[in-house]
Amino acid sequence: MVSLSKTRRRYIVLWGLVGFALPVVWGIIGFLTFTAPQSIWADIFWYTVNITCPPWVLPETSLSWLLTPLFNGLIYAAAALVVVALRQSRSPGQ
Repeated sequence: MVSLSKTRRRYIVLWGLVGFALPVVWGIIGFLTFTAPQSIWADIFWYTVNITCPPWVLPETSLSWLLTPLFNGLIYAAAALVVVALRQSRSPGQ
C-alpha cells in the first residue's frame, strides 16, 4: 500500500467531491434546459455529460439519484489515486 501524505489525501478527497458534485450540476443544468430544442449544442451538452459522468447512463431507478453521484465520485477519487501513485513513483526521493 502506498503511504499518502496529508496533501495527497486532500487531493484525492477533493477530486472525489468534484466527481460527486458534477452529476448534480449536470442534472440542474439539464433540468433547466429540458425544453431546449434539439440542436448541435444540446448534443454537445449530453455528450459532455456522458463523458464526464459515466454513471449517468445507468438505468433510471429511485436509487440512481443517489448512486450516480456516489459512483462518479468514486471514479474521480480512483483516478486521482492513480495520478498520485504515478507521481509518487516517478519521484522516489520525496
